[in-house]
Amino acid sequence: MEEFLLFVAGVVAGLIDSVVGGGGLIGIPALLLYGVVPLEALSTNKLQSVVGKVVATVRYARAGLFAKMSLRGITLRYIIPCVVWGSCGALCATLLDSAFLELWIPIILVVACGYFLWRAWRERGGGKEKEGKVIGGRLLRHAMIHGVSFYDGIFGPGAGTFFLWILTGLQGMGLHVAVALTRVLNMSSNMGAIVIFSFTVGFAWRAWFLMVLGQILGAWMGSLLVLRVSAWGLWVGVSALTGGMAMVLLMR
Repeated sequence: MEEFLLFVAGVVAGLIDSVVGGGGLIGIPALLLYGVVPLEALSTNKLQSVVGKVVATVRYARAGLFAKMSLRGITLRYIIPCVVWGSCGALCATLLDSAFLELWIPIILVVACGYFLWRAWRERGGGKEKEGKVIGGRLLRHAMIHGVSFYDGIFGPGAGTFFLWILTGLQGMGLHVAVALTRVLNMSSNMGAIVIFSFTVGFAWRAWFLMVLGQILGAWMGSLLVLRVSAWGLWVGVSALTGGMAMVLLMR
């Protein structure tokens, strides 16, 4: 029964991760209940979730959501910095207690939920997806992305939502493209953390195998949902998931 519940947790985490991020809110508690020690649960969760992110990213690429971006540009502007900062965060996670982060993460999620609801209201007509205005300088936006990558390495839950918030709220991207690029950012910061954890903490391989089977299924379902839902429906869904993550953290 415990193995089946871990598989189900992988499905749910993969589905949430492929849409808005935050699957760690499902994956980490499930691993802890399975008996994995906290830091190993963090490392194992990142290793299994990156598989789901790869599945979702491939589906988004095949659907043409990266058509206006060059591989070189994505690599230099996003992938390499996120890998570096994710590894720095993971290194700090092996040295520091990350429990203090739980104090302010729910507040940021609530604010993000409010922003997503506002965007849903703007899209209520159900017509062509609107892009927002670019806010702030490029240096500021990239600094915020690097900061979220660092946070993803040291702790992680909600990082995908923060990436999505930056890309839509500050960089002005349409939601479908931003969801796809968020998977790349999240996957990159996770990969950086995995490199550090592989030399320090290690992984719970049995739990990883059970969850990764669910991750693949959940990521496939979530990416299918993103590609078929209208902009308005996706904004509403993202708002609901973000608000739900905030409530889970506030009630802990």
